[in-house]
Amino acid sequence: MQTNPLELNERELKEISAPDSIQPIYGRYPMMTTAGCLHRTLDACQGRSEQWTLRDRRGKRFPVKNVCRDCYNIIYNSQPLYLFDEMERVRSLGCGACRILLTTESEAETRRVLDAWLCRKKWDGEFTRGHLKRGVE
Repeated sequence: MQTNPLELNERELKEISAPDSIQPIYGRYPMMTTAGCLHRTLDACQGRSEQWTLRDRRGKRFPVKNVCRDCYNIIYNSQPLYLFDEMERVRSLGCGACRILLTTESEAETRRVLDAWLCRKKWDGEFTRGHLKRGVE
């Protein structure tokens, strides 16, 4: 199975989706992978992998996971993709499965995500629809 690209809009996804494709419906997706460790650059390396946060000039918080063994970082979107309430639209794409990607969530956040999915609860935090409606410009 292949995962549908996050960059495509609904029309483009309908063209490529197939019963053996997977559509992401939740998750903080990587925005950037750094070629070098930010901790090492800042002389703050603890010699272990960990998760921390970068904040932009607008105050948005971007979760960061450092991979100490290979000395690089993954910077995730400040808002998770959330399509639980768009499942009719997602089903119309023709994909065979959906993916919930848990990357930076704590145990409590994971429970909240799974509860929202299983109980069809409305998401009460910030989120993005990705490019589903508009695509990449």
